[in-house]
Amino acid sequence: MITQKRRPAPQIARHNHGPGFWRNEQGGRLEAAVWAYLEHDRLDVEQIALIRDYLRQWMEVMRGPEAAALRARVDGLTSRPALDRWMSDALGQGIDPL
Repeated sequence: MITQKRRPAPQIARHNHGPGFWRNEQGGRLEAAVWAYLEHDRLDVEQIALIRDYLRQWMEVMRGPEAAALRARVDGLTSRPALDRWMSDALGQGIDPL
């Protein structure tokens, strides 16, 4: 997969750490859900919920008006099309949580 260099994301809260990254999760369920999303596999309700929870914790430490608008929409991520729209908007703002 080819990725483009993106501009830096909006400021991350300065609490000596940023958001937790999905590849560092220990249980394996989130990693499987994210890979299913990235590979355009079918997502079940639990996988969507895991991704939504991950995005919620990621956005909690992001600051700025772009981040606030995205953060407000996280709870509405209940389907692949909703995740796709949110991710597209996030990437357009320079925010790439995956």
